[in-house]
Amino acid sequence: MNSCLKRYISIFMCFIVFISFSGCGAETVEREKRSSKPKSNKTEKAREDSDFERIVICGHELHKDDYYVKRKSGTDYLMIKAETFKFSFKIPYLYSTYPDVEQHNNGLISILWKDRDEIFLKADLEEGSTTAVINGREYDMGMAPVLRNETLFIPSNFFISLLEMEEKYDRKLDTIFIDRIEDFPGDILLGRWSDIDTNLFVGYKDYITGLVDLPSFAQAFSFNKDGSYSIIMVSTGGYKDTFLYLEGKYVIHGNTIACYDIRETLYEGEPLQLVHKNKRLENMHYEYINNYKPGPDEEQIELTFWLSKAE
Repeated sequence: MNSCLKRYISIFMCFIVFISFSGCGAETVEREKRSSKPKSNKTEKAREDSDFERIVICGHELHKDDYYVKRKSGTDYLMIKAETFKFSFKIPYLYSTYPDVEQHNNGLISILWKDRDEIFLKADLEEGSTTAVINGREYDMGMAPVLRNETLFIPSNFFISLLEMEEKYDRKLDTIFIDRIEDFPGDILLGRWSDIDTNLFVGYKDYITGLVDLPSFAQAFSFNKDGSYSIIMVSTGGYKDTFLYLEGKYVIHGNTIACYDIRETLYEGEPLQLVHKNKRLENMHYEYINNYKPGPDEEQIELTFWLSKAE
């Protein structure tokens, strides 16, 4: 049994401490209210009583229809749509980080995380019941799953505690990040990473001019000590050839890499033609560190795909 599995199973032998969505520390208590700050149309309705712009759980941003907050006995419970739960509550370093969420006709709900053929974590819930059965043991979630407008919502506070996650408020990005308690060590991320043997950052302008043939698909990342980053994405052989270059700033919360102040340069067509250069993007971009494999000969990290450290 691996150490990660042992650590999670040990949680089941102790009392689960619930995390109130309204705050989990002095930093949250001392947030400055932003009632005078104009909200975007996208978030105004869902967050009209909140003092932050967005919520990001394990690299997945929640949109206005993905959640609502329900108060019970003085505690705020973050109720998340079942479909959104699948993309939000990932467990890194498993073979499959995403859980399977099944809603049955009798009101029973099964949530299952697997590591290859092994059941890593199993949660059985029921609509209208606060009881959760975790790997065969019963716990009180404090709030029951709710069917709202024929859509199932799952109370997330219990799972935030169960999966050893925490809430962090990033004041600069005006965002609540809910992710692993242990921050991924940023110094490991520093450097260049690529999913092919070729380092796309070396002589990449030759790809644009056609002096070097483009690969059918490739992506490469560069993370720098000063908090800046760049991404190259190449795709050919489809509807149209595309060469995309992004650069901006990044910060790590848990296993989430939040990219912001993004500028985009895009080339498309055959031959490649400049569509726009250094276009400022309004939205942030998120990458999630699903896995990491250190090695004496080759370091690898899994974001969307497995990447190797490039020279």
